[in-house]
Amino acid sequence: MRGLEVYLMLSRYIKGSERGISKSALLYYSPRSMSRDKNGNPTIPKWDFNKLKEIYVAGVRPSYIKMYTYKESKKRKVKRK
Repeated sequence: MRGLEVYLMLSRYIKGSERGISKSALLYYSPRSMSRDKNGNPTIPKWDFNKLKEIYVAGVRPSYIKMYTYKESKKRKVKRK
């Protein structure tokens, strides 16, 4: 019975219906491991943060790990002639 449970869980992840602990985070970094600028502040990745949404996971401190996914974008309808 355990093998069937594992199979069903994995198939949900593969299909995308199960997001897991990361809540579908695609980008992540550790602020604590980043290099420091001349003022001693940690640097951040050169990402377009306007297109990203930060994800918060219970039990994970944002000062240790920051996780992001892309914001939902409104798809434009293409007019066909």
